[in-house]
Amino acid sequence: MKRTAKKKASFLKGLLAYAVFFLSLAVIGMVILFRFLDEYEKTRPERAVEQYMASFDIERIKDYEKDFLLSLDTNIQPPDVSFSIIREFLQPGVKEIKDPARSSDDKLTYVLKCGDTVIGSFELQQSDPIAFGLRPWYVSGEDFDFSFLLDSCDPVTVPKDYRVYCNGYLLDDHYIITDDIKFDYLKDYYGTDYVLPYMCTYQIGEYLSEIDLEVYDETGAPAEPRNDNVQEEYLSRYCDEAKKAEITAFIPEFIDKYVAFTGSSKWNYRENYYALEDYLVKGGDLQERTFNTMDSLVFGTYRNNVITDIQIRKILDIGGGRYMCDLTYFVDCLGGMGFVKTENIIRLIVQDTDNGIKAAEILEKATYYPEGQDEEQAG
Repeated sequence: MKRTAKKKASFLKGLLAYAVFFLSLAVIGMVILFRFLDEYEKTRPERAVEQYMASFDIERIKDYEKDFLLSLDTNIQPPDVSFSIIREFLQPGVKEIKDPARSSDDKLTYVLKCGDTVIGSFELQQSDPIAFGLRPWYVSGEDFDFSFLLDSCDPVTVPKDYRVYCNGYLLDDHYIITDDIKFDYLKDYYGTDYVLPYMCTYQIGEYLSEIDLEVYDETGAPAEPRNDNVQEEYLSRYCDEAKKAEITAFIPEFIDKYVAFTGSSKWNYRENYYALEDYLVKGGDLQERTFNTMDSLVFGTYRNNVITDIQIRKILDIGGGRYMCDLTYFVDCLGGMGFVKTENIIRLIVQDTDNGIKAAEILEKATYYPEGQDEEQAG
């Protein structure tokens, strides 16, 4: 009995040892199998694509696109604001699409799209053989491009005393691409002692999404941003109907006194000057010139000048309470040599003063005589 019991115990021990051995082999085999299957999964590009898309993080784009965000004008659009625009654009989600044209046996390229818009791409490559001689796929590179979100603003040309704001930021001289632009209407009168207005052109760099552009005139009142450079509109911006009426009423009175002075009416050159002086800006160019020429008129010939018509074509505001008046007056002259009709084209500068509108300067004067007559006939 004892011998039989010993044999039975030894058999059980051996059986248990074999069971443990084979179970260990099975466990090791399962471990090897599962590892093989895992490594085999890595050889499937779909696995690498799934892992990449599962780890897709918009914040990673922010770090990747740091240089791009800083290349924008951070005064107008800080990087956080720019990135918030990118984040909002990506809200619908991102999907990947294989690009066969850029793929090969050992490199696969996938395009990243948000809706119908391509925002970037990533590449997969196979590594060198590792466990079990398998070659898993891994992400070898990625690239994003949000330049399609960039927009730009057309250059804005305004008078130099205007202020231009973008997103609440006052544009300084760094944004001026063309300075001291002459008004076409006044171009023949620059370079003189008389101060005339200029314009300048602002250019804003590229930015994301829309920009809030605001323009204010020299009084601080809002002005309409324009890109078509309507110069006469700028010049006439404050010459309202009441001011035009005041200037229009002033011009005939001034012309009457001016023609009487230059024509030595009744040979009373001093009296003519003092009558004209009431219509001139004190210390202005026209006042000084008429005063300096007053005594020379004593040698002139009296002309019985009769103003027959005054035509005012334009009254333009040139800033600083000054207005340019483009006008023509017609005079019939009866002098020692006979009768002459004249057409006198002038550009008159008038100015607001404490005593109302006064004449400051005549920038241009051209007198035309009918065919067959000349100035001598008028004299």
